[in-house]
Amino acid sequence: MKNVLVVGGGGREHAIIMKLAESKHVGKLYCTPGNAGISKYAEFFSVSEEV
Repeated sequence: MKNVLVVGGGGREHAIIMKLAESKHVGKLYCTPGNAGISKYAEFFSVSEEV
C-alpha cells in the first residue's frame, strides 16, 4: 500500500481524494493545504515554501 500526498484544496482535489480513499492500494492520504471537506478523508500535511 502506498501513502499519497495531494497538493491543493479545491473541488478537483476533493474528488481525487474521495476516489483514492476507496482504493485498496492506497494506505494513508495526506493533503496540503486541504479544506474542511477533505479532512474527512485525508490528514493535512504542512509544507513550507523556501526560495
